[in-house]
Order: sequence, then structure tokens, then C-alpha cells
Amino acid sequence: MKISDQRPVMIRWKDTLVIPRDPVVTEEMGGTEVDEADSNVGCETELVEASS
Repeated sequence: MKISDQRPVMIRWKDTLVIPRDPVVTEEMGGTEVDEADSNVGCETELVEASS
């Protein structure tokens, strides 16, 4: 069950990163980067932390 649970978690993990930082990214980048950020979750995380 843990293995099956990890699969959806990874999908939700991306959404979780985008959802709370959606308003932040929307204000700074205009929200257009949100779609690209989904593919570049790692890069987005570094950018957000650097901005903080």
C-alpha cells in the first residue's frame, strides 16, 4: 500500500507546490510561469526560496 500511496503523492506533491505558491508566482511572474513551473518544480522551488 505504501508503494501505491507514493505514486499519487508524487502527483499531488507537484500540485501542492504550485497551489500554495500559485498566488506568489502569479504576482511575481504573472501566473504564466505556473504551467512551466509544473514541469520545473525543482527549479521553481529554488526560485521561490531565493526570492524569500
